[in-house]
Amino acid sequence: MARITEEQLILPSLYLMDNSINKTIMTSTLKNSLISIFKPTGEDAKLAKGRSDSFFTQKVRNLKSHDTLENLGFATYNTKQSGEKSGSFTLSKQGKIYLDENIDVVLYLLNNDFASDDLKEALDVVSSNRQ
Repeated sequence: MARITEEQLILPSLYLMDNSINKTIMTSTLKNSLISIFKPTGEDAKLAKGRSDSFFTQKVRNLKSHDTLENLGFATYNTKQSGEKSGSFTLSKQGKIYLDENIDVVLYLLNNDFASDDLKEALDVVSSNRQ
């Protein structure tokens, strides 16, 4: 079974932001929602050695640590006025455009009972069209 990739998390993350108050989502809420969507199994569900989180949740955290969403211009990571990280992402105008261009695919995948592998394959097709 193929592992879930960071790239496959992008569209569902944008969708979740778009449906959050002020288009902003806490990283912890994003993580829990993506777990519900992807239902990680196998290697993705295993705890990483010496860590308290799974390989899947590490990929979710990598959306920030690799600045994936920011580098694509799809979201901003929010900081408090004190400069501390707030742990939330806000959907950008460019992210909203990309989401809207792919919303039919996202809604179809999220509103039907697809196996995780089918979901991952479809998201790969959409992301390859972006590149």
